[in-house]
Amino acid sequence: MGYNGNMGRMRVYIWMAASAAATVLFAAGFVLAVGVLLFHWPLGTAGAGGPVEKAEDGASQGAEEAPGLPAAGGAGGSAGRWTIVALGDSIMRGIGDDAGGGVAARLRRLLAEAEAPEGSAAVPAEPGEGTEAVTAVNLAVAGYRSRDLAAQLEEPGVRHALSKADLILLSIGGNDAFPSVDVLLAPEVRADEEALKAFRETMAEALMKIRAANPAAPIFWLELYDPFFDVEGLRREAEAALGQWNEAIAGAAASAPGVVVVPTNDLLHAAGRAFLAADHFHPSALGHALLAERIRQDVQAHRAHRPDSAPNPYR
Repeated sequence: MGYNGNMGRMRVYIWMAASAAATVLFAAGFVLAVGVLLFHWPLGTAGAGGPVEKAEDGASQGAEEAPGLPAAGGAGGSAGRWTIVALGDSIMRGIGDDAGGGVAARLRRLLAEAEAPEGSAAVPAEPGEGTEAVTAVNLAVAGYRSRDLAAQLEEPGVRHALSKADLILLSIGGNDAFPSVDVLLAPEVRADEEALKAFRETMAEALMKIRAANPAAPIFWLELYDPFFDVEGLRREAEAALGQWNEAIAGAAASAPGVVVVPTNDLLHAAGRAFLAADHFHPSALGHALLAERIRQDVQAHRAHRPDSAPNPYR
């Protein structure tokens, strides 16, 4: 073959190194412009989005909060607090979006801004201000595959956090599908039906565990996108793999109630390389913002079908 494994990896790594600086410079200005003009980002605001940790004074750190929502009354959230719980891999962890905190943190801000009474400050300068809040609890772990998520869901603390969730975000499958660039150079691995079957079964089990902890909160599961869309020699292989794995995600999602599969690849193709961080794999700040906005739209569409009398408008 004219494009063997070693040469393929060499070309990818050289290309990634050469384009990293240009990507950063281009994305930085583009992200700021798009954020301010389209998403009305407040300049100088940043969110954490990390796991909730107990501070010495008893306050939660890493969970973003904002006033302005009606008192929660659903089985999940406690009074006066709405909770987003994020699960999955490095994309949901927020890798590539150091300033914005990732998808979960950005979604928290978007929902808080949408729900805040007119004229109020939707997002406080510091987390924890206000008597009512939206909280993002990020339990995602970089490098996680489906089997890791299934094991994590056995932990009592994780199940407890899920039981309090009003919204559940999920990003998983990328590390199952693309553990290394070798997968794209070996068709017999890429098209492994056994691997796809195992993924569907593992995720069906994982979703049942989530549902056991929280029967009602909607789950928004990000599809995979193709980070190699502009890499010669990998584009065709990556697209083929992407289709198979997204079909597996759809199949697993159909096994549990209340799971919404969120398309992502169209966002990447619309934004181009600006969607990706300098590592050419994870979303950039713009990529995370676009993903959060896409989920916000799906959340609002889901909410529109809920009765006005529902105590938790997101369920």
